[in-house]
Amino acid sequence: MTESLQRYNAQYGSNALSSLPVSSSNAILGYKPPELSFTDVIPGRDGGSVRRDVMTEAEQFTEQNFMEYVGLLTVEEQEELQEALFVDGYYGSISSIDELQDTNEFVKALGFAARDAANETKWGLSEGFEGIPTLEERFSGEITAESMDAALDKYLKQEKDPVRMVMPVTQVDRLVENSWGNVLGRKATESERRAAFNLVRAAQLEAYDAQQSGGVVEALDVTGILEGQAEAADPMQAKAISTSNTTSAIWKALGLG
Repeated sequence: MTESLQRYNAQYGSNALSSLPVSSSNAILGYKPPELSFTDVIPGRDGGSVRRDVMTEAEQFTEQNFMEYVGLLTVEEQEELQEALFVDGYYGSISSIDELQDTNEFVKALGFAARDAANETKWGLSEGFEGIPTLEERFSGEITAESMDAALDKYLKQEKDPVRMVMPVTQVDRLVENSWGNVLGRKATESERRAAFNLVRAAQLEAYDAQQSGGVVEALDVTGILEGQAEAADPMQAKAISTSNTTSAIWKALGLG
C-alpha cells in the first residue's frame, strides 16, 4: 500500500492529500502552544538570584507531516488506519469491504479526516494533537467488533432482493376452478386450492430465476400445471371425465350428439 501511495503521489503531485478538500496547501492539523517546562534559578545582576520560567517550544502538525506519517506506515498499520477511518465514516457508503484498501478511496478518506482535523484546530474544537487522524492520537483506541459491525450496518450497501412479478391470487383461483371443472367435473376443495396455488407460485418463481440465467426459457404453462394437479388429486374421476368427454366428442362427430 505504501508503494501504491507513492505512485499516487507521483501521478497527482507530491502533495496529493492537499488536492482533496483541505483548507490550505499545508493546513495545520494540530497545535501545541508553549508550556512551562521548568523554573530555573539564575544569578541576578545585583547579586542574589532570579527565578526564570523555561517554556517548551510551540509544536504544530501539518498536512505535510501527515502525508509523511502515512507514507511510513507498515501494511498492517495502514489496514488499521483504514478500518478506523471507515468506522468514523470517512469512507462513506461502500459496496464492498475491499474498498477500504483501494488506494483512491483511502486517499480520499485521509483527505476528509485531515480537513476535519484542520477545521477543529482552526476553531479550537480539539486540543493539542488529539484531533490528528493518526493511530497514536485520534485513532489510538482499539476498534471493537461491535463498532465495526455497527459501521458495516450503516455504511455497507445492502443488495436488495429483485422484484418478481407473479400472477394475482384471484387469477390463480379462477384457473383452478376452470381446471378442476374441466378435469374432475367439480370444484376444488380448500386444501386442493391451497396446494394448487403453492404449486403455481413455486413454478413462477422458478421460471423467473431461470430467465435471469439467460438462454431460451419456455413460457410457463399455468393451465397445464393446474390440470395435471387436478388429475393427480383424483385419477379415477379424471379418467371417467376424460372418457365421457371423448365419447361425447365421437357422438358429435357422428352427428349423434
